[in-house]
Amino acid sequence: MKNTWKGILGCFLMAALLCGCGKGEDEKEKEVALITDGGTVDTASLDKEAWDGIARYCKEEKLTYGNYVPDEKNTEGFEKTIREAAENGAKVIVCAGDEFSEAVGSMQSEYKKVKFLLLDGVPVDEDGKEYIRKNTHAVLFSEQQAGFLAGYAAVTEGYTNLGYLGGEESEQNIQYGAGFIQGADYAAKEKGMSAGQVTIRYKYEGSDELNPGVMADANEWYRGGCQVIFACGQPMQTAVQKSAETLGKAVIGSNYNQSSISDSVVISAIKRVQEIAYQQVGAAVDGGFKGGEKESLGTGHDGVGLTMAYTTMTQFTQESYNAIYSQMAEGKIKVSGKEISTNPSQAGIELVTVQAEQ
Repeated sequence: MKNTWKGILGCFLMAALLCGCGKGEDEKEKEVALITDGGTVDTASLDKEAWDGIARYCKEEKLTYGNYVPDEKNTEGFEKTIREAAENGAKVIVCAGDEFSEAVGSMQSEYKKVKFLLLDGVPVDEDGKEYIRKNTHAVLFSEQQAGFLAGYAAVTEGYTNLGYLGGEESEQNIQYGAGFIQGADYAAKEKGMSAGQVTIRYKYEGSDELNPGVMADANEWYRGGCQVIFACGQPMQTAVQKSAETLGKAVIGSNYNQSSISDSVVISAIKRVQEIAYQQVGAAVDGGFKGGEKESLGTGHDGVGLTMAYTTMTQFTQESYNAIYSQMAEGKIKVSGKEISTNPSQAGIELVTVQAEQ
């Protein structure tokens, strides 16, 4: 299908990477725009995943597109950059991450004719209350299902001494951790293991910022026998990967493929941001845009998964993955996103011992 505004601008396809758009004729009139969180789109990140999906769609449909890098990584900086993209002719503006919630919440009202796609976040008003206009679609991802797959893969692979390190005790980190525990327990039951054979050391660091305490915890856990740590949040992953590289241990990544960042990563539990960005930009351009809605995508919509193409696991095979994934997608396995680390038995965890730490 062809959208009515696809040919209006008559601009040639922009295949080059654009940063800080808005100056010069070659930097104007980008029909689809990605606002980054302050970084570029050439290194592993949610922004890169979103960018790759946008670029693929726009190249296929011969649309102009570009990315804008804010000068300041805060709501004011995001708003300024969104305004720049809109003034440069953007018909669709994409943001990835809940740090954009306030900026999209305000800009969706200022630019009612622009379609906003917020991935992994929900727009809010000035009081912090969810506020989604009809020109905005918010997409969340089922972290608990991604975490479940990570825990299931770890125990199926043969790991019995596991760790989970999250940043702030946020909804996202709680869901990742809850799923991880449930997945490990499910795999232990499938393998006919006994209670206590699988142990998970579990901790929220209290901050999503990188600090020496994260690496210190990872070092202590690894030296204490921990075989693999599921690290959630990029600062957590950076510190844990450094520790694992030094000590010859393993890491399970989160959010996006971490294998290119560190050889210590044996697999990653990912949000399929690239594919969802491709699909949703298409919906915004050609119809089917779910304006005014918020949705959460899990295995049933192929919204989360594991990086089987990049794993170094040998016991957890593609066949193993396909089997557990299809059961989840069909709704045969339910995964809770509620906090369960402090009282796992109450949540139905029977075989895994969880050591929650402060």
